[in-house]
Amino acid sequence: MDRISGGRLVAEALRKEGVKYLFTLCGSSIDPIYDACLDTGIRVIDTRHESAAVHMADVWSRITGGVGVSAVTSGPGHTNSLTGIATAWNALSRVIAISGNSEAVHDEMGPMHEMDQIAFVRRITKWSKLITDPTMIPKYMAIAFRQVMSGIPGPVHLSFAQDALLKKVDISLLKEFEPRQYRTESPPAGDPETVDQAARLLRSARRPAVIVGGGALWSKAGAALKKFAETYQVPIFSMGLGRGVFPDDHPLSFGYGSARLNGAARAFREADVIMLIGQRLNFRLNYGRPPTFNPEARLIEVDLCAEEIGRNRQVEIGIVGDVRIVLEQLNEAFDPRHPVDRKDWMARVCSYQRDFFEEWRPCLESSKRPIHPLRLCNEVRKLVDGNSTVVLDGGDILQWARISMPAYGPARLIDTGPIAGIGMGIPFAIGAKLARPEEKVILVSGDGSLGFHIMEFSTAVRHKTPFVAVISNDGAWGMIKNDQIGLYGDQRVVGTELGLIRYDKIVEDLGGYGELVEDPQDIAPALQRAFDSGLPACINVITECLPSPITEAQLSERRKYAT
Repeated sequence: MDRISGGRLVAEALRKEGVKYLFTLCGSSIDPIYDACLDTGIRVIDTRHESAAVHMADVWSRITGGVGVSAVTSGPGHTNSLTGIATAWNALSRVIAISGNSEAVHDEMGPMHEMDQIAFVRRITKWSKLITDPTMIPKYMAIAFRQVMSGIPGPVHLSFAQDALLKKVDISLLKEFEPRQYRTESPPAGDPETVDQAARLLRSARRPAVIVGGGALWSKAGAALKKFAETYQVPIFSMGLGRGVFPDDHPLSFGYGSARLNGAARAFREADVIMLIGQRLNFRLNYGRPPTFNPEARLIEVDLCAEEIGRNRQVEIGIVGDVRIVLEQLNEAFDPRHPVDRKDWMARVCSYQRDFFEEWRPCLESSKRPIHPLRLCNEVRKLVDGNSTVVLDGGDILQWARISMPAYGPARLIDTGPIAGIGMGIPFAIGAKLARPEEKVILVSGDGSLGFHIMEFSTAVRHKTPFVAVISNDGAWGMIKNDQIGLYGDQRVVGTELGLIRYDKIVEDLGGYGELVEDPQDIAPALQRAFDSGLPACINVITECLPSPITEAQLSERRKYAT
């Protein structure tokens, strides 16, 4: 009777679910899965750090809407992956994070890497399981895919005892791997009566504003959102993972939902109705408090997670349901006999946006040296089109980029997500290139952020995934340095100086392309040469260490506590 390894059972489950890549850093405990990938056509993308592997799986999921899969070894390999899993958890990404584990036969005997790996991830996954019996692999792989693909999105974790992956089992277990037999996708609709109430409130609003978040990305709500915006004639703003679901080149799209980075968002202070669509009322929106929001505004909140409705601020109407389905319901609920006309309100919002960019125009066009970070972002912007993916990574440079960088489609302007971490940029760029191999991928990163995973340039070279990294090199952990200067003075800077490192030379030594840029007029030609090289590239741009509007605002708040 034919027999196969537990590792082959894992790989077959991945294959039947359409998994193309396994993002991983090697270790003996997961070797049986590697070996099986050779026979199942799953390409192994080997990284230089375990967290980078999970980051690649995360961004793969964000772009494709499918499941990204990572695999790391036991013990320290597992603990190294935790930031990646936490990032995916906060972004609601569909990631299956696999870890090896010590042999079950040596449980509680002190084997190498023995630890309770499930305990480490229980609070940052939807579901987690240790598998010690190879005959149970089909059952738990099915549960993992069912969990990751249903309900509120988020990562799951599987930890495999090494001997469970090595042991041979009857090949007949393969017949249990039929996705249609163990999961279905049936997103829930909103309560019809509540949807009708929301439709009436939106129609009656004089100054509505809509803020779209990651829930719209995960539900693939683009078409429904476009019809909704055009039907109700409402200005659409977006945050985080929601950027680009409603593209910025649409006349009803007003970009990023922060008044400090986008003048149009000043509309929230005057809006009489504010609708949140798959967007949590978190720190990025000042928890819905004034002066960010009009204290008299009536809130409508749509979210798949009931626990998010009314969090931090009371709502007028809360709708629990899949964003796409609820938007389709709202479109059906609109009475075409009573069209809305909000030309005056739209004109006012447009004027806020126009005035804001006029205010920042001198910086966008600055010829200063060191280079103003907003001029750097403006030069990158000129290369961005509907077939580009831009990854943002950093502190202040992330905020400067949000001022100037457009989002022309879903997951085409990507940052780390609600965890607000740094250092994910290079893994994200590699994952994006694998998801969109024929398109341009640009990373805009701070110099501090780059250092976390700069060795992943060697991963990009090995796997032929070219992208262009544009580094805002101010020689510091700029956001924190500016915070220290603002609170304590420029003679009290500590632990934030990095120096002007030649990151371009490091990338060249790893097999990529590199250039140093010190004059703003040289940025565009350097970018073009980087793309023409066909290699993973680093354009190392020397910039001025300036606090972004977000840093200035945070500093103002912190000064209140310090007095």
